Amino acid sequence: MKGLLLLSLIALVGCNSSDSNGKLGAGFTKQFEIQDASFTDKDNIAKICYAVAFKSSTLSSQVGQAFNYSYSQKSCTGSLGTPVDVNTILRSQNGQYFYDAPAAANFPFTQIDTLSTDFLQKLCANVMTLQNPIHMDNSGLNAIWYTTRDTEFCKNNSTVDEVCLVMDVGTTQGDINYQIHTSQIIKFKITSGNERRGHAIEKTTLSYTGCSKGFSQKTATLK
Repeated sequence: MKGLLLLSLIALVGCNSSDSNGKLGAGFTKQFEIQDASFTDKDNIAKICYAVAFKSSTLSSQVGQAFNYSYSQKSCTGSLGTPVDVNTILRSQNGQYFYDAPAAANFPFTQIDTLSTDFLQKLCANVMTLQNPIHMDNSGLNAIWYTTRDTEFCKNNSTVDEVCLVMDVGTTQGDINYQIHTSQIIKFKITSGNERRGHAIEKTTLSYTGCSKGFSQKTATLK
């Protein structure tokens, strides 16, 4: 999977650099300056929310189904490794749904995103009044910048109804400057009548923590 970020992602920037143009790099920062979300982002996020809501209503009937992934990862300055197959089964426990990967204990994408998932709960609450960026909690310590436009890591595909959601996740430095520590990139299937509707068909996590240059990366694509 090619994967996640805000505005038009990604030219790498140097360590401890400040970034106002949505470019990725080790230790970059963003300023928390609220704007109304674009019409395109609102429209695409509404499609994602409807698809995820549909999926959530059908998860009980999908328990026991196989969801198999191609998974690869890399270190801060390394190259993405050769993909390996990870076979998962959709399970339910205590009312929670997840992808169980018994043969891949370190598989990082076992969470099934629903409307109660932290970022979707925020984005889907009232799409028409969305602003960007948004705080993730009342403390204001954590925030995300998001886009649904094409980036280097994720390309929308309108012909098969696939929509990217790209998020930068940051922590305040005590003012309006936020240190971006993670980028999350998710491509959702939104096609009506498709058995994978609402599922994430591609997921990538980019982490800048501990990287003096570049970023570590974990990527999974639903087969």
